[in-house]
Amino acid sequence: MKKKHILLVVSLFLMAFLAVGCSSAPTETKPEAETKPAAEAAQIPKELGEYNYISAADLKARIDAGDLESGAMIMTSSQTEEELADSYMKGDLIKTQARPLETVEDYAKLEPVYEIIKDTDADVILICPGGKSGATRPADYFAAKGIDTDRLLILEGGQGNFSKLYPDYVVFGDKK
Repeated sequence: MKKKHILLVVSLFLMAFLAVGCSSAPTETKPEAETKPAAEAAQIPKELGEYNYISAADLKARIDAGDLESGAMIMTSSQTEEELADSYMKGDLIKTQARPLETVEDYAKLEPVYEIIKDTDADVILICPGGKSGATRPADYFAAKGIDTDRLLILEGGQGNFSKLYPDYVVFGDKK
């Protein structure tokens, strides 16, 4: 008897769900670009959760140890052209200029980095001005494409913090 009640409740729930989902209420159609947030359009989960960080001191130590030259790590920056004119890391830095990462076109700028990192085991240092969404959004993008999250390291405090602590490792532009 108890099984019949459960089956009845589940059946009623499914019928109600189908009735609401199949209603013929008119809807306004918009172009896909207007209806989908950029993250959804780029097939990125809204929340991937925790991120891995690397301190400015640890990054400096890894640069000094030759990890960049040996290929043990890859550095990429999402800084805009204007932000890069202010300062950026010396050395082999992949500059995507993908910020603010709000459109499908912004995320497409990360694809060349993905093509490089997908075939390596190198750690990927994600750099943005402040160590926030300009790095977490690329981390989400790469994780959604199958890159091991243990390899994705966000620079704590971003380029701004690193520039203050280790100016000898930074190229400064006209805004210094």
